[in-house]
Amino acid sequence: MLDPNTIKNSNLVIIPSYLAKGLEFDFVIVYTNLDNHYLESEKYLFYVAVTRAQHELIVYNQKLYFKNF
Repeated sequence: MLDPNTIKNSNLVIIPSYLAKGLEFDFVIVYTNLDNHYLESEKYLFYVAVTRAQHELIVYNQKLYFKNF
């Protein structure tokens, strides 16, 4: 289990979405390689990830970024 005090004192934390449940961060970057065909469990984990941001959120999707190239 992650110690919230250790995480709060870190400058950078890289963790999977399922471990972020219950934690909050000032700035969150979410990387996803999902398209519009989400499974129910993937939707839930994506929701958990994006709701961890208190102030800023960036969602990066490689498939969308490279779609026009």
